[in-house]
Amino acid sequence: MPGRRPGSGKEGNGMGIHDGHRERMREKVEKIGLDSLQEHEVLEVLLYLTNPRKDTNPLAHELIGRFHSLAGVLEAPAKELKEVAGVGEQTAYVLRLIPQLARRYMKSRAETKEGDILDSSVRVTEKARKLIESEFYGSREEAVYAFAVNNRLKLIGTVKLSEGTAASAGVPLSKLVEFALSHSATGVILAHNHPSGRLRPSRADIETTEQIRELLQKVGVKLLDHVIVGNDDSFSFADAGLMDRE
Repeated sequence: MPGRRPGSGKEGNGMGIHDGHRERMREKVEKIGLDSLQEHEVLEVLLYLTNPRKDTNPLAHELIGRFHSLAGVLEAPAKELKEVAGVGEQTAYVLRLIPQLARRYMKSRAETKEGDILDSSVRVTEKARKLIESEFYGSREEAVYAFAVNNRLKLIGTVKLSEGTAASAGVPLSKLVEFALSHSATGVILAHNHPSGRLRPSRADIETTEQIRELLQKVGVKLLDHVIVGNDDSFSFADAGLMDRE
């Protein structure tokens, strides 16, 4: 039999000078979790997925230095990530995938097809708020969503209407009306995000909301709420008393 190549080891990845460090990092994550690590260490561990033999610590430090935080790295455009030496197509793909995976995970945890989305006072419940926020989790792009409910205040449909804020990008009104009518909805909740984190609605947000409310009213559908989602919180027009006009 041919002799084993020096340094060959588990999974064909080879044993290297950094394997002991990797094992210690993995054990630390297994025992205590990622919360026990600093941001550059979390990124270092993540980079193991696409760098099976390389010391990823320097690359993790360089990425954090350039994009300022773990979130900044994960939300950076692929083109900018690949400008960093050591970041190839596969690494950029994996890094960009993490926020999308987190969003799907949060949505999966929050989503319910049976539960009420509104309470009896026609206010968004905490469960519904989490469901709405999950649509925008980790997103750097602005988008507009609509959620349809029936007369029992249960969620019966969700649609992404457009990219951009409700005011600047414009809500495709015909698409919104078609969505509501095709689901035989009695009510609609509108939601859009402010990636900047700012929650208070602009004058344009308020005017657009009123225009949509009047349009839906003409086809027998009530605009129940408009939710603006920031980085870690959300703003409800209904809770703020901005949906009470008839």
